[in-house]
Amino acid sequence: ALLIAGLIGALLAVPVGWIGVRRLRNDLQAVVLLVISIIGTTVAVNQEGLVNGSVGLSVIPHPFSDFIHLSTVNYDLFYAALALAFCGATYFFFYRMQRAPMWRTLRAIRDNEVAAEALGRDVAQLRMIAMVVGGAVAAISGGVLVGYIGIWAPSTWLYPETIVYLGAIIIGGAGTNRGAALGALLLPVIFIQGTQFLPEIGRPGLIDALDWVATGLLIIAFVWLWPRGILPEKPKRFPRLSTPGGLPIDELAGPTYGGSPDRPHVDVLMPGNGGRPVATPASGEWINRERVAQALLSVHDNRAWAT
Repeated sequence: ALLIAGLIGALLAVPVGWIGVRRLRNDLQAVVLLVISIIGTTVAVNQEGLVNGSVGLSVIPHPFSDFIHLSTVNYDLFYAALALAFCGATYFFFYRMQRAPMWRTLRAIRDNEVAAEALGRDVAQLRMIAMVVGGAVAAISGGVLVGYIGIWAPSTWLYPETIVYLGAIIIGGAGTNRGAALGALLLPVIFIQGTQFLPEIGRPGLIDALDWVATGLLIIAFVWLWPRGILPEKPKRFPRLSTPGGLPIDELAGPTYGGSPDRPHVDVLMPGNGGRPVATPASGEWINRERVAQALLSVHDNRAWAT
């Protein structure tokens, strides 16, 4: 059933992504997705033949309960381990995706869509892929939740819940998997659910109302003061480039390679040619014309040309 839920979620993400997300900016995409969730809730409430209207579905059987006979406490622990395994598998999936070339392109689209499109990337197609993957994971996650509580109704998931999880990503850090996991632990679990263990003060429902007010203020504070979140995305640090002999790249303009300090000339070659730079002496004569002809970048008198 969970696999079928993931397939349905992926299929539903296709028309949503094609119509509402494919041609919109990132900020408008969030608005469209929020409106679509409200439309879905409204349809579920009014079409009683779909999910029994506002009453929803009840007495949903727990997974594996027909052949795993455990007490309530032991089954809760078993299901928690099952959900943790699903979270671990999802985390590993996105961890592997982060090391794929497509992930770097998705990050480029996130930072600057115009620049990514100028580099020849199909922004619309990659947006659609991200939408489909997210729809599948979200649908399976919903199936895991419903399998535990045994009921589902449209009123159990409204736009405030969507805002809470969006805020969890902002607070934890949208650029890293660890940040998203930390935000999901802090805001929905500790900050929202933790208020259930507080003693009742004032009129009934006051703590719940203050909880939502505090949640909104917390999200605003992070957007204003710490937009990168608690665990921000750190820029990658690449090792310092050097020649095969170990000479730092900033010393290639010295006399060692035939140049002169006052008239440096360095050509960086393609890796297929061994990566050895070729320099010219002050007279401008090439040391190796064959190598220089295949250079990617030519630097001369503080001016650069792409070759």
